[in-house]
Order: sequence, then structure tokens, then C-alpha cells
Amino acid sequence: MLKRFRRRLTYANVMATIAAFGVLAGGGAYAATKIGSNDIRRNAVRSKHIKNGQVKRLDLGRGAVTRERIANGAVNEGKLDSNSKARWAVVTNGGDLVRERGVVASESIGTAVYEVTFNRDVSECAWSATLARNVDAAPVPGEIGVRPPTDNPNGVVVHTWNSAGAPSINRFHLVVTC
Repeated sequence: MLKRFRRRLTYANVMATIAAFGVLAGGGAYAATKIGSNDIRRNAVRSKHIKNGQVKRLDLGRGAVTRERIANGAVNEGKLDSNSKARWAVVTNGGDLVRERGVVASESIGTAVYEVTFNRDVSECAWSATLARNVDAAPVPGEIGVRPPTDNPNGVVVHTWNSAGAPSINRFHLVVTC
């Protein structure tokens, strides 16, 4: 059997075999380092060509994903990073939590002044608060304001006043959106 093989062994066969191994072993790696974005036709790479989870925020250009480009219902709370979800608190006039999401503490720190502490830094987030009443009662007249605490990046300080501008102890709802 070896004699039959040697009879057919020629220089051309040996070189072809070496070339085939070279392409199979290192040719793909060579191509991967030599093909750039200018070598790929525009719109040639589609969603079906990209493995799930491989496109990261840094891969996207500014303005590449806008409201107009996202299908209705494509993004829901379950698909958001936990840091992107709104945090909120419903607080009694004594500073106690009624219900919450992402809140670790709430307390009255002065007359009609409350501090709500969240489970992450909220100093760069948007804060919004409204005065509240029990479910069956009419909305309470008055004013409400929010500010950062002096020493707690996870906190929001809430002040409540009556319509005349005097401090007024009230229930409130606070929403923090990051």
C-alpha cells in the first residue's frame, strides 16, 4: 500500500497539501486581521449575523438608538439594567415608608423635612415629589420641594409647606429616575 502511495507522490501533490494546511490552519486568522470595515459592503452585516448579547453600548455611535428606531414594546422593565429602573417611595407624614422600590430608609429629620435614602447613588438622577393623601381623600393643597442632602449621595431631602409657605407635615410620593 505504501508503494502505491509513493508512486503518486509528486512535488505538486506535496505543495498542494502544504498550501491546504496553511490556509486551514492560519488563513482564517490572517483574514481576520486584514479585513476591516472598509472591506465590508454597507448594510451587509445584519442582526442575524451578530451573536446575541455581543453589541455593547460602546459599540454604538451617538444617536444610533433613538425612540423612533425602537419598536413599541421592545423595551420593558424586565429588560432594563437594575440601575436604570425608577426608584420611588410613598411616605407618611411621620416619615415612615408605606411602600417603595429601591429605598433603604426614610425618616423625618425636622418639621416637615424628610430624608429618603435609596440603594444606590442618586445624586445625578432626576427627582420628583408630590403631596399625597389617603386613597379616598381629596389632594392636599400645599407645596413640596426636593434637594440633595449634604452628606449622602444615595439620599433625597423632601420639604413640605402649606399654601401660605409655612412648613406643613404631609404625606408624599417621591420618584427618582436615573
